[in-house]
Amino acid sequence: TDQGISLINTLPRGAQILLAYKVLPPSVQVMNLVGDVVQQPLAEQLRQVPGLKRVEIIYGVMASMGYSIHRRLTDADDSVHCIGTAMEHTAVYIIDPSGQLAPIGAVGELYLAGQGVAGGSSQGRRYPTGDLARYLPDGRLQLLGRKDNQMRVRGLSIALQEIESELSCCQQVMSCTVIIREDHPGEQCLVAYVVSAQTEFQEKTQQTGAFKAVLQRHVPEHILASQVVLLDRWPLRIDGKIDKSALPQPDEGKAAFLAPQSDCEIAIAGVWAMLLTQDKESMSVNDNFFELGGNSLLATVLISQI
Repeated sequence: TDQGISLINTLPRGAQILLAYKVLPPSVQVMNLVGDVVQQPLAEQLRQVPGLKRVEIIYGVMASMGYSIHRRLTDADDSVHCIGTAMEHTAVYIIDPSGQLAPIGAVGELYLAGQGVAGGSSQGRRYPTGDLARYLPDGRLQLLGRKDNQMRVRGLSIALQEIESELSCCQQVMSCTVIIREDHPGEQCLVAYVVSAQTEFQEKTQQTGAFKAVLQRHVPEHILASQVVLLDRWPLRIDGKIDKSALPQPDEGKAAFLAPQSDCEIAIAGVWAMLLTQDKESMSVNDNFFELGGNSLLATVLISQI
């Protein structure tokens, strides 16, 4: 029975499941969302739940004895990745790469201290969370991803959170994550996984194309994900986090297969197969060089070969 259930503590994805399957007890008046950022589609859904009087977004780390930062979701609140302000028992510091306090608006690593952090109250220690954040002009904190979420691909530094942030601003995106895959030895590629907020889907090729267009408008070309994969739901670990090791390999069968016909098409298919380390007979006229694993460096070689 749901009688007497007035408060729920859950991950944002837990709230998504409760809403998607329409099993949120009608007696719930307060919901605390912990452990992850809250995307705009979920925030909009929660604002429309009858009887839900308050939604708190709460931040904490494993070293905490409790929660450290919080904010209340309001009707006028449209901040992306905003986690609010420090709780009374917690001190918050944004430390830049030189070890100094970062000014308002500058990105640095989020440190916690105080009674809510193990060792903080007695020894005055600052605990490094490993999260990147910055102060907004209104004094609230914005979470910008992990310090170790910056990767190097093809010799370039890539912030995976930057791609995720741009995708999360799209209205159709319920949640998303971006990873680096190496399904072919030596060939790394960026793959964006998206769970849509819409219940009625467009054709898969149209929707992935729309998300790629968003990336092309907002993300520098060298960061553009090679693939966009749509999912119905996330594979989850026992703690409710995304199990990235269980994310499916992108489907490389894009369009109907059409074998090269002319001498020129056959020659180009041979060069593609050599550069992409794939079977020449698998090359289709409808294939996209970059979707098959190509990149700007291989494109330069391709042009020289042609």
